[in-house]
Amino acid sequence: AEPDVLLADMLDMVHLASLMASGADSADQPEMQRQALAAIAKTGIARLGRAWQVVLAGHRELKDAPNPKTAAQMVLIRLAHIAPMPTPAEIIKTLPDAPKHSPNSNPVSASGQMPEQPSARQGGQAGAEPVQADTAELRPAAPEHRPEASPEPTAGMGAEEQDGPAAETGAMFTSLQQIAASLDQEGEMILAARLRKYLRPVSLSPGKLEVQIDGDISDSLLGQLARFMSQKSGQPWLVSAAQQTGGATLAELDQQADAEVKQAAAKHPLVAAVLDQFEGAEITAVHPHDPHADNQLNDEVSNA
Repeated sequence: AEPDVLLADMLDMVHLASLMASGADSADQPEMQRQALAAIAKTGIARLGRAWQVVLAGHRELKDAPNPKTAAQMVLIRLAHIAPMPTPAEIIKTLPDAPKHSPNSNPVSASGQMPEQPSARQGGQAGAEPVQADTAELRPAAPEHRPEASPEPTAGMGAEEQDGPAAETGAMFTSLQQIAASLDQEGEMILAARLRKYLRPVSLSPGKLEVQIDGDISDSLLGQLARFMSQKSGQPWLVSAAQQTGGATLAELDQQADAEVKQAAAKHPLVAAVLDQFEGAEITAVHPHDPHADNQLNDEVSNA
């Protein structure tokens, strides 16, 4: 059957089952179909209504889907996924009862007025004045001792002598390399790649980063970067585009470092001999030497 016809038939079945679940007469239905509808109706009005919404929404999506058959399959997957889920009524039944209101808490008289509180000196001397007792009760507690705020750092103080979370947090990001590494650690690979490729550093100070945007990239990149740095460091960061020319991008620095490593490797006598011997040979990558791998290779040769 065509996907739209299949979903339309499913809607009819859900509709007829809902009518049966609500008590409507189904005598005009064939016996086999009546049995099938009765089995579906046992799931209840709540689940039938939920299935109706899913199938109806899927039927509307067919016209926009590039592959109607795939869209119909997704509808069936959604139905199978939500089938065992409880209904809102079932969830409410599993919740614990709300605590009952205690009759002794915040009592209010029948006239709507709060009852008078007994005097603190009740049961004491009859001639005693209650003013002193009231004054004693309303006397504010002694203020808590709070440590005095540390004095403002003077111009002669070094950065290492300035305490406080702001100084610690502001030193978290001191270079674009640190920001890119933090993005990699948090799984923000796309944002890290864009930072490396398109941003040229102009100035970096605690809470403020100015960059030059190199290339056709949306300004939303700066907002995403500022949001990440603020959440990561715990203090607000402002990332803005500057008119001045910035330094090299991280991608350019990586290319320069890679070229320097290849040039240094080409000066090695063994590598230079290979390059001279084979015309057109070139160094494509340089990997650090691992002594442990050499020892393992020697062991394998000895055991062979």
